[in-house]
Amino acid sequence: MMFRVLARFFTGAAVLLFAIAAGASAGTPTKETIDNAVPVGSTYTGLYAKSSSDKLTPTGSIGCSELEPNNTIALSDPITLGVPCTGTAAATDASTYVIHYASAPDGKVHDIFRFTIGASETINVTMTFTTASADLDIVLFSQVTGTAVDKIAGSSGFGTTETFTATLAAGTYYIGVSAYSGSSPYTVLATAESAAPATPSNLTATGTSTSQIHLSWQDNSNNETEFRVEEKNLSGTFVDIGAAVANATGINVNGYSPGQTSTFRIRARAGTSYSPYSNEATGTSLGTIGPCVATRPCDSTST
Repeated sequence: MMFRVLARFFTGAAVLLFAIAAGASAGTPTKETIDNAVPVGSTYTGLYAKSSSDKLTPTGSIGCSELEPNNTIALSDPITLGVPCTGTAAATDASTYVIHYASAPDGKVHDIFRFTIGASETINVTMTFTTASADLDIVLFSQVTGTAVDKIAGSSGFGTTETFTATLAAGTYYIGVSAYSGSSPYTVLATAESAAPATPSNLTATGTSTSQIHLSWQDNSNNETEFRVEEKNLSGTFVDIGAAVANATGINVNGYSPGQTSTFRIRARAGTSYSPYSNEATGTSLGTIGPCVATRPCDSTST
């Protein structure tokens, strides 16, 4: 059995793993979803390259891909706002739902992505595809009547970029990709024009091992998509080192020498909007202070 992992993992927060299992016992590809809460301190290894200097993996750095079949609501693939998803659609692909057009034959929905918002949002959706001779469209819906999607918004042009904007109430929504004619790889990106989330507070940094510092904070917002984590470098400038998932209140930062001190700050992100920064917090990994490391800040007593 082989797995293609489409989510990344952080310790100290609930994680969501989406994988496809090839060669299951029934002899046919099986699409599986696992939703698993993990305790603080657990670590997982995703199936992607990660350099030894990485400490956190930024959310969205990998993106996502469709997992076939994904042509019904029940089989729809998750899409994270702000993270591009790729796929391929062809007019000959299997489909379950149709799009009714006022002045053209019905279109078929071949791929479906889903997202959930917890409050009213203005959502921008853009699809780009590479085959100019193909005609791909996108549609937004929240339910179907029979086999017809109840379209909220959509596009139906002939260029290789399709886009629409919709203001939505809290709920779960679906983005359908339709190959009206031809076939093409595509990329779908959904973003939110969100109000800035509230500022996280009470940030602390505590050494938990000779190579790890644990950050903890109070989550004061209800609309964030992630928390961006920044660390002060040798020149005194804060540098983004990755992200913690929405609703997280802590994360582990790894890769330190024993007794090494570093300073952090965080801010919440909701779509393209950011909160003000939290307070700064300084922590020291456990153990005896060693020599300075060129790529990371050093305690003033280090040599």
